[in-house]
Amino acid sequence: MDFQFETWTVEKLLKLYKEGKINLKPSYQRNSVWSFDTQQGLIDSLKSHSALPAFFLLKKEGGKFEVVDGQQRTSTLILYNDTKELDEAGSTEEFKKNGFLKYPLNITVINSLGPHEKIEEFYTTINSSGTALNRPEKFKARFFETKFLDLVQKFIESPSFIALDLVPPSSKKRMLDRDLVEEVVALSIYKSSSKQEQSDTKGKNYDKKDFVETVYKRDLSDEEVKAVTTQFESAMKVFAWFNKIKAVKSTRYRQRNDFYTLYGFIMDNIQLDKKAYERIYRILLAVEPGIKPDKTGCPPLYEYALNCVSQSNAKAARDNRSRILDELLNGTAKPTDVQNKIIKYYSAPKSAIEKVGNTMMLVPEILSPLVESKERLK
Repeated sequence: MDFQFETWTVEKLLKLYKEGKINLKPSYQRNSVWSFDTQQGLIDSLKSHSALPAFFLLKKEGGKFEVVDGQQRTSTLILYNDTKELDEAGSTEEFKKNGFLKYPLNITVINSLGPHEKIEEFYTTINSSGTALNRPEKFKARFFETKFLDLVQKFIESPSFIALDLVPPSSKKRMLDRDLVEEVVALSIYKSSSKQEQSDTKGKNYDKKDFVETVYKRDLSDEEVKAVTTQFESAMKVFAWFNKIKAVKSTRYRQRNDFYTLYGFIMDNIQLDKKAYERIYRILLAVEPGIKPDKTGCPPLYEYALNCVSQSNAKAARDNRSRILDELLNGTAKPTDVQNKIIKYYSAPKSAIEKVGNTMMLVPEILSPLVESKERLK
């Protein structure tokens, strides 16, 4: 790596940015994560004449630069210069007028990389301190040229996923929406993979997050991209049906492990029609009050809740949640053990389960008030 140390003024940095010569968001960069207090703290440091950590810039053609380290600081300097958001109340901001633009900055300019060096790896290394990179931020830096990352980004930006509104803005800043979509897309890959690959994965007892990294490393074929896109769009259509009954974001099924498990159920039962899924969702809403890690609660619902909070990413917990959900929603001609235990625990009448086509299913209209009543008395 060939680099040199330089001293720039804030004015020079901002001038290059306004000229379009500073790229704050190269593909490997994280989202902006600094809070208002952190931004204000940076400005206070300048006012007290404290030295800032060095900015790392990668030199590009045409006198342009990529910000490798210093994105948050640069964004704060721009915000302070262009707006009054970080001005102190009642202050005339003499510093902004007289000292700010001439403030010296330590700049490390990376002129070129060695034959085996990658800028995204350097980015990950220098960001190992401070506000540490989380998993999705590291994945974006390491695998920014993969089809898997491109596909995940496409899904995150899709109107159907945005409409679910599952991830709050503060979490989106740390790319936790990407983290969620990475997991469900990897699940789709697993379910459509060869029996040999599934066998290898089971043998390693994969944490679901480890499997995401595995998919990143091997990347996707064009055929997998098409197949997973179709599956994702089908799943989003089902969730849109759910939303018309009750917004998923207002239920426990918005939570990562519940959403992951429900997404897997949809992948396994994609052939079901709208009417079937509407009934399924009403059943899920009916039992929702009973899903809690309470040993005195309904046994299968307690077990499901426990597997959502204890070793929840482990394969055993994922399999247990899927099994309970499968038995709850059923696909057989006889009542399942889970269904029978729910009926018994909530003292539901025989009419609380009925045959729908060739499948025995719970009747949400009968079950719901019984669950609410018993859970309210606890």
